[in-house]
Amino acid sequence: MAGAASDEGPHRGDGPRGNAAGDDEGEDPRDDEGAIAVIGLAGRYPGAPDLDTFWRRLAEGVDSIVEVPADRWDHSAHFSADRDAQGRTYSRWGGFLDGVDRFQPAFFGISRKEAERMDPQERLFLTASWHALENAGYPARTPAVRGAGVFAGVMWNHYQLLAEEAGGVAPTAMHASVANRVSYTLDLHGPSMAVDTACSSSLTALHLACESIRRGECGLALAGGVNVSVHPQKYLQLAQGKFLSTDGRCRSFGEDADGYVPGEGVGVVVLKPLGRARADGDHIHGVIRATVLNHTGRTSGFTVPSPAAQGELVRAALDRAGWDPATVGYVEAHGTGTELGDPIEVEGLRKAFDGSGAAEGSIALGSVKSNIGHLESAAGIAGLTKVLLQFRHRELVPSLHSDRTNPHIEFGGTPFRIQRERTPWPAVGGTPRRAGVSAFGAGGAGSRPGRRGDPCSAATDRTARGEPLRTVRADRAGTARVRTRPPGFPAPGRPLRRVGRRAGAAVLGIPAEAVGPHEPLCDLGLDLLGLRELGEATGTRPAPDSTLAELAAPDGDDDPHLLTDLAFTSQVGRTPMLHRLAVVASGIGELRAALRGTPTASRPARVPAGPHPAAPPNHRRPSRRPTWSPPSGRGGSPRWRPTGRRAATWTGRVPCRRQRCETPSHAGIPVPGGAVLGGALEGH
Repeated sequence: MAGAASDEGPHRGDGPRGNAAGDDEGEDPRDDEGAIAVIGLAGRYPGAPDLDTFWRRLAEGVDSIVEVPADRWDHSAHFSADRDAQGRTYSRWGGFLDGVDRFQPAFFGISRKEAERMDPQERLFLTASWHALENAGYPARTPAVRGAGVFAGVMWNHYQLLAEEAGGVAPTAMHASVANRVSYTLDLHGPSMAVDTACSSSLTALHLACESIRRGECGLALAGGVNVSVHPQKYLQLAQGKFLSTDGRCRSFGEDADGYVPGEGVGVVVLKPLGRARADGDHIHGVIRATVLNHTGRTSGFTVPSPAAQGELVRAALDRAGWDPATVGYVEAHGTGTELGDPIEVEGLRKAFDGSGAAEGSIALGSVKSNIGHLESAAGIAGLTKVLLQFRHRELVPSLHSDRTNPHIEFGGTPFRIQRERTPWPAVGGTPRRAGVSAFGAGGAGSRPGRRGDPCSAATDRTARGEPLRTVRADRAGTARVRTRPPGFPAPGRPLRRVGRRAGAAVLGIPAEAVGPHEPLCDLGLDLLGLRELGEATGTRPAPDSTLAELAAPDGDDDPHLLTDLAFTSQVGRTPMLHRLAVVASGIGELRAALRGTPTASRPARVPAGPHPAAPPNHRRPSRRPTWSPPSGRGGSPRWRPTGRRAATWTGRVPCRRQRCETPSHAGIPVPGGAVLGGALEGH
């Protein structure tokens, strides 16, 4: 599949996440017909339990490939360095998710017995879908999402190879259940389908979701993919076909590329028509301008790609988006790191951009597979997520293991260059940042969406009437917050980063340019005394794991809308939970510090707590009465606000307990499963 995407043009404010409302310059509003906005985003990837960590590792150029963990299977029983050894695999590496055998079935109303027999991909995709809706600010099981469709890319089902000793019955591992489980659990009534086109599955699912929205089958859609490695048979099958890398490195476009490294992950986006997203004040991560599918037809081999077919696919996406190819700034390539596939892909891109007038080396080329491995059915959504994060931060991150390029690839005379360093990504010539994403299946099915980034956009009709705008934006933790701001209210500036870098450099005794704004303060060498000195110099209360970029973010202490954002989204954009948390703070700095100390799954509560804590002496339990209903654009049931004695009577600090879900007979070989991240299980 091929596609085109962009970031909606210049924006007020210079923050890397671009949370200010867009000016919508550089695009004709009449071209918005058929455009699809990405309003929600969630995922888990190797070494990254959330998208903030994922971005940090991408920006730092971290290779997340490791040897097969011991709790998956005893890989020594299957490994042989001999590529031709029968019944063995010559690869012992992969990109793996942490804690995939953890799941909270009760949270989703699922029995433990049923959860154990669910494909872990089913559980992971369900969890990511919940988080994506939260990121978009739309609670599950409400009228606003009732008609949503679900489109899931998935290809492996090795979970069926793990049979119970009692009776020898294998677990159910139907692809359809990956999507259908989400629709059932979250009460979604739109189209629900799993898609298997091998390594282009998740982008094909994205294409089908966009087309379903355009046909009016659903007004909102969740699309993405999931991939896990739960059985050594996968490595044996890939070794037989000589698909695997011999040294555990996915060398996308690099010298000595001889195969790929399998990776795990899950990603989901929430899609909505661009016009509706603007009218509803949704946060827009990016805009999908075109998606295209094709097949290579007959080639010299079933798994051999065609440069002509790939070139036609890319060119069709550009034409459908209505873009001048020279305005594309980045291409997230399939880039599996194979000796044959990479040169064919670059040749296809050269054919697609031939005659475009793009200057030599003007378009950056990269592949997230060099960081996390090939996620197969989730590869496309991983690449799309990388592009969306680059839009948010306005930076391009390095593609690894390509210092020396594949000798069969000639980049000279083409508009492409491999992105080897972390660099700013400015909007050029008044046009939005534009990018393409490609994915190609081993059987010849290709997919490509075109994306344009749009950090945030608001409704022009309400602006014209002078009414306040409510815009949803994503915060650092991946949740979504709704802000109410008068039309034209300027975005807060970002002087704090420069001040913080100078102050941090002074505390550490090093040059300011050596202080990385995205490095955790503890990694920079700041101890408790140093943190205190930095806080005094910047007027903040930095935590050891915070960064200068976070201290300088628009949701920092200088943002007058922060508390409004939090309060509004807690009422409108979240599903009510059993437990509540109250914090007494004299300022936003103290609030942030208190929230960092809130118990989570990995950080248990230090005080007794429960769903109905006892009231303090001489205090009555608060009465409850409905006070208001959320706007119709959000949907949902009336929210309840406590009256009488306030938060102290219903503060609860409850650790999130996730259960290990595996079939009873495989205690020696734990069966990986899904995981509910702490944010989904903790109340508000």
